[in-house]
Amino acid sequence: MLTVCVGALEAWQQACEDLAISHSETDRLLKTAQTQTIPLAIPLAIPLAIPLADFVAMLELTATRHAGGPLGWIVGERYDFTWLGEIGQAILSSSTLGAGLQRFCDYFGLVQDATECALRQTNDTATISYRILAPQIWPRSQDALFTLSIIGQLLRRARGFDWRSVQIALEGSDADLITALRQRTGVPCTGGADTNMIRFPASALGLPLLAAPDARAPDYKALNRHLAQKRRAMDVELRVETEIYRLLGAEHPDHGPDQERIAANLGMSTRTLRRRLAQTDRCFKGILHDCRMKQAAHEFRWHRRVSIAHTALRLGYSEHSALTRAFRSWSGVSPHAFLDR
Repeated sequence: MLTVCVGALEAWQQACEDLAISHSETDRLLKTAQTQTIPLAIPLAIPLAIPLADFVAMLELTATRHAGGPLGWIVGERYDFTWLGEIGQAILSSSTLGAGLQRFCDYFGLVQDATECALRQTNDTATISYRILAPQIWPRSQDALFTLSIIGQLLRRARGFDWRSVQIALEGSDADLITALRQRTGVPCTGGADTNMIRFPASALGLPLLAAPDARAPDYKALNRHLAQKRRAMDVELRVETEIYRLLGAEHPDHGPDQERIAANLGMSTRTLRRRLAQTDRCFKGILHDCRMKQAAHEFRWHRRVSIAHTALRLGYSEHSALTRAFRSWSGVSPHAFLDR
């Protein structure tokens, strides 16, 4: 089961109260977390976790009571990093914006499963991206806004940062939501991207972060050890699926999710990966096929403007006819018939 730490709910509960929005769904999830604790593999100050799919669905439902606006962004502006315990201390005690963002990315895996959070620099532009690596968890626009807004907090904490230099892109294509976000943030916002991201000048990475009250450096060796422990504790099939989805959404489709690459990313030999999957009665080829088909179904359903040929290329097929045959065998209908539903 994919999970997220319960601390993410606290901001929503408080913000909903401040905005006079019903938060019954938030209360229900908190109650579930308190009575049916999902064990975590890490002894951090994040004692409870909830199902990620339930959390994301709750965000979307709550946002409908806020006239469909960018509630996720509004709540993220109010998020308190101390709710993340040692992870929050690692971020708040960073001396520069670049260091704070990198620690946010490095330890996000302790907060939420099956997620890609990455900081990249290309020439004069820095990009921090975020996406859930599970196509079945959709829609998820409010979750994306929530996380990007928290990142926006860090950008604003950098002394001398020019917020007007920011550009925001979202996976979702809701024109009304994007317009509302543009009005809220005052910066360019677009939709239909491969991932959710914030772009800004790379020169800002060296800006000093404003000192946070009582911020202290955590035990980084312990954090790294806990991160490694959590990854090892995850079901091997889930770890393989997560890596496949990560590579299927990569910018360069020629670097596809072959078994050797996945094994290396998971820190094991191909032989070990094959043996561990066999223990679960699965094989890499079968998992890769299922992931490709689920990703294809997701893109056909939610990204209708994207051609089948483009989707085939992204999923590692040499031509769209191969994807069409595979999808028909998997779903019982052709991609075109699926699109017409």
